[in-house]
Amino acid sequence: SDDSTISVWSVRAMKLKAVLKEHKKSVKCLEKTGDGKPNWVVSGDLEGRFFIWSGLKVIRSVELDNPVHSLCFVST
Repeated sequence: SDDSTISVWSVRAMKLKAVLKEHKKSVKCLEKTGDGKPNWVVSGDLEGRFFIWSGLKVIRSVELDNPVHSLCFVST
């Protein structure tokens, strides 16, 4: 989002569950792991940072030299 937040919704209840505010610049991409474990979400922003989320908690952050415009999980 352009306001640097990530909104987490319950589709079943049609309610906003949480607003994640770790990013400082616009969030440009999100990627979720497949059906396997672990169950993570990764978000990337225009500042060049990406965060790995488990549930509603950041478990790791990484800073890059360039903006993050896309993300992809690849199984090995």
